[in-house]
Amino acid sequence: NQCLFLFHKSEIPTANLLNEADFKLQPGQIIIRKFDRKKRLLVRTGSGFLEIIELQLSGRKRMSANDCANGGNIEDGVRFGK
Repeated sequence: NQCLFLFHKSEIPTANLLNEADFKLQPGQIIIRKFDRKKRLLVRTGSGFLEIIELQLSGRKRMSANDCANGGNIEDGVRFGK
């Protein structure tokens, strides 16, 4: 599954759908939440959230969402593009 993130092609090989909803966020907006000592990346969808488990930013190796968030590669509140 490919998408654009910060104007670079990225891949999301592993993710889970969550049926929770937070209507204050716009679809595509990313939030980072700490759970059980690890950071979770959640992307707001039209009907809930997509939890990103792994991702691969353009030109980089596949990494866990926790490693990506800890490395400062993604900031809370940014949006995925089309």
